Amino acid sequence: GEFSHLVLMAAFDCIDDTKLMKQIILTEIIEALPNLIENKYGKKVLVYLLNPRDPAHTVPEIIKLLQQGDGNTHRSDLFAFYMTGIVFRDLAL
Repeated sequence: GEFSHLVLMAAFDCIDDTKLMKQIILTEIIEALPNLIENKYGKKVLVYLLNPRDPAHTVPEIIKLLQQGDGNTHRSDLFAFYMTGIVFRDLAL
């Protein structure tokens, strides 16, 4: 939805429990991938996973808001985990 994509983007930034994220969010994203690709807010989530905080795809106000959680030391590991799950799932199809 119009604002729910922001919740997902923030979750990707700050939740460092990869098992929980896989069980709750990543499996849903994978199942909904065809629909997400067709939805403008779904595309924002996917682009964020591919290239977090890219100013070409994320407005400065949102980037500034997300930067408030930059103390998470596992952040870069999380994005690698998310993308591995999505890419390898699609290669298996």
